[in-house]
Amino acid sequence: MNATAKGICCLCGGNLKEYILNYPFFRHFDYETIAPSGTLFQCGQCHVISNPRVRVSDLSLFESEKYARSKQTSQNQRAIGTSVARTRCEIQSAFIAEMFKTEKRRLSVLDVGCFDGRLLKELDKKLKGSELWGYDINKHVKSEFPKSKNFFFVENGLESLSKSFDLITFSHSIMYFENLRSLLEKVSVLLSDRGFLFIQIPNLIKSPLSILLGDQFYTFTRDSTSELLNNFGFSEVFYDQNLFAREIIIVFQKSKHKIKFTKKTNHRLSSFIKKVRQFSESISLIREEESTVLGSTLNAAFVDEIIRKKLLYFIDENPKVMNSLFRGKNVIHPKDEIQSIQTILPYGEQNNTILERIKSTPYNRYKLI
Repeated sequence: MNATAKGICCLCGGNLKEYILNYPFFRHFDYETIAPSGTLFQCGQCHVISNPRVRVSDLSLFESEKYARSKQTSQNQRAIGTSVARTRCEIQSAFIAEMFKTEKRRLSVLDVGCFDGRLLKELDKKLKGSELWGYDINKHVKSEFPKSKNFFFVENGLESLSKSFDLITFSHSIMYFENLRSLLEKVSVLLSDRGFLFIQIPNLIKSPLSILLGDQFYTFTRDSTSELLNNFGFSEVFYDQNLFAREIIIVFQKSKHKIKFTKKTNHRLSSFIKKVRQFSESISLIREEESTVLGSTLNAAFVDEIIRKKLLYFIDENPKVMNSLFRGKNVIHPKDEIQSIQTILPYGEQNNTILERIKSTPYNRYKLI
């Protein structure tokens, strides 16, 4: 019997509380529905949210050639306060370069879950002469990984590494490691004494639907990440929730100082479930017989799951998804939408900013949720 079955957290030994969610769970790769409901656990001590019932069939996709071709790193975003769309990797690399702006020495960087090495390529432009290592379980991405002599693709797992690194990055990857304890113990060995551990994850405060990603073993808040990492000898040295609209960045360094964390009710799983319920109820109140929704995102997928046949198609500004299918329905550009049909914007406090960007005529009708 595993620790979860006994009601014990496998990360810190705390007691787990079980939550049954009668909401659909999704696959992060394409936001297809993978289960009509699910069960999550939250530790009462480190407060990490866990899903030990992730199916092996959903994880196998990460190692497939299909996933390797999915262009995970090519999506453009707008950093808060800027009007220019850039890739996540470009925004991240500029942030990381600032962390090392006083360093003149050659650095060693390890990106865990590196995919095609796009982040490392961007860092190569800013951290001149650095050794850039990337690890990914998908062997098919190696063909897209940079071939320069200062780039190294790790094929045999982190256990095969024995050198130390000045920077280790986890960009939306740490939640997919089932044996997180073993991973963090290895990271503690690999990170140099002055090195930085960079973690980027969804901001659950702004994106509570992230708890419904059914192919990830763990879900984190800022507090639970810091509490967990402190148990493994790390302390938070920097936090940012403003660079990305719905994501947070937390930077750690090694530390022997144990921190006593205060319990915050707004980071309880129950509070995120409540937000999901409110969101679901708002969508259910839509009376229009024909609607569209903006985005090919988790929020858009959730809307589709709730109103189903009432949703005719998806609208997306990204030209790379034009004339494609998302959840079996067409994706079109905002300028091509039928003006008489209501468009749903399911992005909370971001809606007004998005609306100003896409609103082409006063005749379009929008439903903000």
